Parts: sequence; C-alpha cells; structure tokens
Amino acid sequence: MSIVSAPLHLIINNYVSLVSANEIEIVEANETGAGKAVFKLTGPAICIKHYKDRPPLRWLNNQKCADGAILHEVGSDLDLHIVELKKSVSEGKWVDIKDQFEGMIYNALSIMAVLGVGKPTRIICHIAYEFDKLPLNQPPIRYCSNIQPESHDRSEAY
Repeated sequence: MSIVSAPLHLIINNYVSLVSANEIEIVEANETGAGKAVFKLTGPAICIKHYKDRPPLRWLNNQKCADGAILHEVGSDLDLHIVELKKSVSEGKWVDIKDQFEGMIYNALSIMAVLGVGKPTRIICHIAYEFDKLPLNQPPIRYCSNIQPESHDRSEAY
C-alpha cells in the first residue's frame, strides 16, 4: 500500500502526518538543545514526531524516543529516517542517543504495521549537533553499532 492511501485517521495526528511538501522539519523543542533539521524530499512522506516528551507507544520498556522519523516513499521502496537533534554529543550521551534511535525505530515500525504500509527497505539514523565532545583519538566507527538487542530475533517483528 502506498503511504498516500494509508489510513492515517487511525493515529492521533499530533504524532503522525502525511507530508506532500518538498521539505519536512524535525524540531527539538527542549530549550537546552533546541534546534531544527530540514529534509528536502521528492515524493510523499509520513512524518512521525516525538510529542511533548511522550513517545507514541506507552507500552514499550524503552520510553526514550528520537525527535522524529520520516517514512519516505521512493518508488517501491520505503526509507525510514530516524532523526535526533542535540546541542552536543559526548561518549556519555552517545549511549542515550542509541536508546533514542531504538525507541523511535520500534515506534515507527509499530505505526507502519497499524497503517499497513509494509516494512522499511532501509533504516537510516541521522544525528545533528552543534558541539562535538567525542574524544579526538577514537575512530567514529567505535560509536556505531547494531542498536537492536542481540538477544532477540527481530526479523519477524510483524
């Protein structure tokens, strides 16, 4: 099913909306890390927002959630973009950021299942920040890892 014909009336519109414009804004409303990321897209997209410190799925153990997600239809593919905005990134914050990515991925996958739009072809995580407080002598790959818990097989999630 195309995301344009997805039954969005099933989801509270504070969290999820169809966007037909060429730009989508993901906004960090927290004053200490306030910021905005603008994505330029072609084709339809669904925007999922982390609404007022309340993730859409209250039953998840991981209640952390990235600032937003964009489900972008590119031909027959569905790209899921997870977006987190921070004032600064340090080693300590990186663990929290990965939890936020994971929480939004689960939220987005659940919303996609409810809407019946299928599984994402790709999941791309984006982080935008102003100050880099990561150690200079550590390679960036050190901070990248599989954010899904290895003890669970998620291949048949829905």
